[in-house]
Amino acid sequence: MHKLIKLSRKFASLYTPADKLNHKSLSAADLSYFESILPKSGIIQADLSSHNTDYIGIFKGESTLMLKPTNVEQVQAIIKYCKQERLPICPQGGNTGLVGGSVPVFDEIILNTSQMNNIFDFDENQGIVACQSGTILDALSNYAEERGFVVPLDLGAKGSCFIGGNISTNAGGNRFIRYKSLHETTIGLEVVTGNGDILNTMDYPSRKKAAIDFHHLFIGSEGTLGVITAAKIQLSPKPTSQNVAFLACNNFDDILKILGLARKFLGEILSAFEMMDKQSYNLVSAYIPRFKKPFEKSYGFYVLVETLGINQTHDKEKMEIFIENCMKMCALDGIVCRDLKQMLDLWNIRENCGPAAARAGYCFKFDISTPHALYYKTVEDVREIVGDDGITIGFGHIADCNLHINIAVPKEIAKNVGERVNNFLFEYLQKISGSVSAEHGIGLQKKDKLKYARTSEEIEIMRRIKKAYDPAGILNPYKVLTIK
Repeated sequence: MHKLIKLSRKFASLYTPADKLNHKSLSAADLSYFESILPKSGIIQADLSSHNTDYIGIFKGESTLMLKPTNVEQVQAIIKYCKQERLPICPQGGNTGLVGGSVPVFDEIILNTSQMNNIFDFDENQGIVACQSGTILDALSNYAEERGFVVPLDLGAKGSCFIGGNISTNAGGNRFIRYKSLHETTIGLEVVTGNGDILNTMDYPSRKKAAIDFHHLFIGSEGTLGVITAAKIQLSPKPTSQNVAFLACNNFDDILKILGLARKFLGEILSAFEMMDKQSYNLVSAYIPRFKKPFEKSYGFYVLVETLGINQTHDKEKMEIFIENCMKMCALDGIVCRDLKQMLDLWNIRENCGPAAARAGYCFKFDISTPHALYYKTVEDVREIVGDDGITIGFGHIADCNLHINIAVPKEIAKNVGERVNNFLFEYLQKISGSVSAEHGIGLQKKDKLKYARTSEEIEIMRRIKKAYDPAGILNPYKVLTIK
């Protein structure tokens, strides 16, 4: 994580600054109230610089107070008071987001969930775990693995991100093709709404079967409707078999053919399908230490394919049949990993595409989704707009249409290049029925771009939902939606 922080100071971003809303400013009387409901350790006023800035150093706020509750009752008391006094709140977890969703814009009170980190229930027969929202994803993963299960989410920031933040942004990750969305694996939530009401849908399974599943409204809402305080997650059995293959081809159409073959021959054990273009591969080769080339030759495209299962003999045989068919029909080169070290080396190539771009220059990062047919054409069109002013790379979780476009440019022309790309990309995504955000969320950065992914009718309904759950407009007020 520290290495990522060092690299990411070169990330760039263009977004429309927010206008300050008519909220009340913090007073001595407000502070006295918080002191009456929280211990001294839960009220932080000194050295909030790391909490006023996102971890990539783009977004900066001016908060003078951070509150660190330990339970849902304290969160409820904070929100009820802030609603009454019209004090804005910025919910914050591990602060690993990339769109400014977890840092203050002005002087919002930071409500930090780091002290709410207990794993308090586990059903071994059902494979269901319940934990507070401030539980670090890696800690939850370790807890699950010790009991023969895995958390259905794997992220590069798992050592720092919190499960509450993952749920509030509907994080996807590398193994989305296997474990699907958090909408499917989050069984229930405990949430304090902007009204100060506690909504608890964690009494699985009875209440879930009647009428509206309220907790789905909070998955992906980025802390604008309520603060998630606890979650119940459906775990998956821990795999005992893992296989990784790395394939190369020169045409993007062949990547889609390989994906089709993976679905056909690997089926239920397919767990990851990661595409990268030669520009991504070349940047990793140039900027990441200890890079090991899997092939002697260079190719136009590369794909990492992973399987997870419970029968190594069966899974290895399926992988070999898959590779054999790929080499006959569309792949120019390919290997199946011999051991765990080689698997890690190949995953290292894919996971360092973004960091390599950050080393290469001032870096714009676009997290989008497109139809498969236009997936790489989008990269090519952006590359044409950037021209020789920068290096444009494309990589991502192509199985679910998630595309990452990174552009490394000299700092002195970054604004010009960024404006050119912004002026093209978001209207283009609207025309092709793509999305301005695939897994990073909307936050502050893409708030003014939401209109390119949702209709005006949908956005108006979102505003009505926001009004119902947060009538005073105090929860993350400058994020996702423009509040009128």
